[in-house]
Amino acid sequence: MVIDAAVGGVPTPTTSWTVNGQPLTPTAQLKVDVTPTASKLTIMDASAGHSGTYTLKAENVVGTASAEFTIAVKGGTLSHRRLDFKHNLTYLATFQKGV
Repeated sequence: MVIDAAVGGVPTPTTSWTVNGQPLTPTAQLKVDVTPTASKLTIMDASAGHSGTYTLKAENVVGTASAEFTIAVKGGTLSHRRLDFKHNLTYLATFQKGV
């Protein structure tokens, strides 16, 4: 299962993921890929234990934006399914005079 979210801002925001309000720690099954324009969470062989509320937070000197994803895996395991939310976080920008 993949959650793919577009992220943007000036300056480029830092991102972090939480699950059920706790910091998400990448493991062999939970992989986080970050680029300047996106953050992608991959859950390999998702099972009921992976159900919960996943939150992506983007932050820079201008402010903070977040996107919340509620995932419910019922029965068995879910593998190789892409949930392509393409959720766009609020654009965080600061403008300098003359730039």
